[in-house]
Amino acid sequence: MSPLFSPLNSYGVLFAGVVVAVLSLLSLLRRPGVREGTGAWLVGLCLGGAGAVAFFASAGPMAIALAVLGGVLALGCLLRTEAPGRLIASALRALAWRRVQALFLLVTSLAGAFGWVIWLDKESTPEIITGPLAQGAAERPSLQRLSLVAWTDRDSTVPLYRPNGVDDTTLGPSERRLGQGPFSLRLIATGGRTVESNCHGWVFAGNRFWLMGKDVERILVDNDYGLVTDPVTGDLVIYRDASGAIVHSAIVRGQTGNGQMLVESKWGRRGCYVHEPKIQPFGERFEYYRSPRKGHRLSGTEVPYPPPGTSDLRL
Repeated sequence: MSPLFSPLNSYGVLFAGVVVAVLSLLSLLRRPGVREGTGAWLVGLCLGGAGAVAFFASAGPMAIALAVLGGVLALGCLLRTEAPGRLIASALRALAWRRVQALFLLVTSLAGAFGWVIWLDKESTPEIITGPLAQGAAERPSLQRLSLVAWTDRDSTVPLYRPNGVDDTTLGPSERRLGQGPFSLRLIATGGRTVESNCHGWVFAGNRFWLMGKDVERILVDNDYGLVTDPVTGDLVIYRDASGAIVHSAIVRGQTGNGQMLVESKWGRRGCYVHEPKIQPFGERFEYYRSPRKGHRLSGTEVPYPPPGTSDLRL
């Protein structure tokens, strides 16, 4: 059972509720002329009890109930004094000063202007794509593992997948926003949207299969990829999330006239794009890799998908 619903906490909440009810009833029955001298010690008792319960037992509902009860009683005592009226009068007098009014208008106008800019930027920023398949969680298709496998250069097997129950006709929300915000007029489409592969499958499996990001780590080791700081056309680009997991793959395609690097990649089940390394929704942590082998394609990926429903598929 959760500590929040333990018998001690349950009895504590019941006790606090009964105390509140009794005090409320006594307040209703008390004659107006009777001096209320028990408020201060009752507030201290409730707050002290809350602290003791939280320290010796747990900071659960019982301690919270006692603390709330003490706070309500303290607020009631405060409202019966002249302090609230004095505070309100002081605040109103301060608002009558011209400098205070000018400062208030300055702060609210700047906050409104910057808030409007931030809101517009948030609305125009495409949805960040995360996860091992570099897909939004709400749009990530379920995958069916194939009996076919690929092989690395050291004969390690790499599982191959195909999406299950997904076609090319459904356009997700993040896809509709790719042409907005920071991606507007900064992408060159080189291939239409297709569900045949994701980014890793486009790089390592000839655009025929889906590969998991976790399997790309084994490919990098077995196929002798090494980090480079002077990327050239054909080198591999690997994107990682904050934890270091691989979320996206791309290939270097060259440079612009001013020396800006250009890469090409497939964005999940979306299309293929040429873009600058940082102009994509997968994050800003990326590294360049190079291998002495020719090309990036794995062995065993030359064949197409097996037809759905055949014995070549397994769940």
